[in-house]
Amino acid sequence: MGVRYCPYCKQIVETKTLMKGYKHQMYNGIPVKLRLIVHKEEDGGCGQTWETVEIPVEYVIGYKKGKP
Repeated sequence: MGVRYCPYCKQIVETKTLMKGYKHQMYNGIPVKLRLIVHKEEDGGCGQTWETVEIPVEYVIGYKKGKP
């Protein structure tokens, strides 16, 4: 469970990550996590699913280790 932006409802909502969509892979030489997210219908959500891509913070341009 988590809280994410739903691109269908266009608001921040409670979501769930589906294990069937969880993958690790390389994207342009960067290790990323692919996740399939669902806006849960039982909590009043739209029931739509979408994918997210998570990258390690060390690969974000401008990131400086030890600084917020």
